[in-house]
Formats: sequence, structure tokens, C-alpha cells
Amino acid sequence: MDPREARNLIPLTEHYIHMNHAGVSPMSERGRAAIEQLVEGKWLMGPPGIGFAYFSPELLERVWPPVVGSGSVAGHERYFDYDLTLRPTARRFEEWVVSLLDTAAFGAALDLLLEVGVDVIEDRVLNLAERLAKGLAERGHKIIEPWPRSRAEASGIVSFRKPGASAQEVLRDLNAAHIVARIHRDFVRLSPHFYNTYEEVERVLEVLAPETVSG
Repeated sequence: MDPREARNLIPLTEHYIHMNHAGVSPMSERGRAAIEQLVEGKWLMGPPGIGFAYFSPELLERVWPPVVGSGSVAGHERYFDYDLTLRPTARRFEEWVVSLLDTAAFGAALDLLLEVGVDVIEDRVLNLAERLAKGLAERGHKIIEPWPRSRAEASGIVSFRKPGASAQEVLRDLNAAHIVARIHRDFVRLSPHFYNTYEEVERVLEVLAPETVSG
């Protein structure tokens, strides 16, 4: 994958790490001018423990790696030359050997996202989330604010409360139907992604119909 394409996966604003939207929303022009951009692989369908970073050339010269290994320095092939002159590129952040399996898996995930297209992914995720949120509201569930929300306020996360039922009870029914959800405080969170289908959204709404949620 071309590193220039990888940058398009990172929707960041200047000096701000906006990791949750990585791979879902296209980068704004302000984000493209970001000085520092960091993304963890799990937000891009990759394995945990891997990610990528971009530093502008002017910032790179001023950033010292938190951990320095033999792979970080310019003379990385001279093991007994203890010269801490860092590599002039972002390779200075690579301590030594990277995990080839993680790198291969992460590269495949990025290739898939780029093949589908971030614009397509964003549209799909927001449409699924909108259908889910509207369906829940129609069934009497309390959608976490802002609601109603504009397209600009929307994301792929739909959080809600079920009047008369605890979040634990709602999660129990969802899990019994093999639906993945999470609890945060006293509400349930659903997070459709582009690989989910409208049929799956309707299944969630069916499970969460008022008469089917146990008390």
C-alpha cells in the first residue's frame, strides 16, 4: 500500500488524535495538514498492538522516540558503534524487528479499506446507524443525545436506554440472539460497521421490540 494512501484513512484535525473515526470518515483538508497523525490498527480492522504514524518533516526532527533501539539509529548495522544519531525518517521509531505477521495482517486490512473506499464506508456506516437509531426511537427507546441528529453530528455509534429495563437486561437479550453490544454506565451501545447488513439491523430491532425485552 502506498503510504500516501494510508494518510487518507486518518481523519484528524491539527494536534488532535481522532482515532475512533479512522477508516470510517475521509480526512478533511484541515486534517491533511496535521503535523502529527497516529492511528491504532484495531480501528482499521487490523490486529491489536500495531498501527502507523505520520510526522511532518519539521516535527520529525524535534521528536525523540520514547524507546531507542538499534533500529532507531542511523548506524543500525554497526552494533558496537554506540552513536545515538537517529535515522532521519520515521524509521527512528522502529526499535528493531517488527512483527511480520501483524504487519501482513494490518496491510491486508488497509488494502481492503482502500479497495472499498472510505467515502463508501462512511456512507454505509452512517446509513446503518441512522436506520438503527430511528428504529429504536420508534420503539420507545431513549437515544443518547444529540437526538435527532444531523448527518454532521452522526457516527457509527448508537447508544440508548430502554425504559423499564436495565442495560444488563437489554444486553442479555441481545447476547442471547448472538448480537454484539456493550454497556457503558447505564446505556447500551451498538456500533454497526460497513460489513453489517440492513437485515442484521432489522434483526436487532426485532430483538429490541418492547414486548421482547425481558424485565
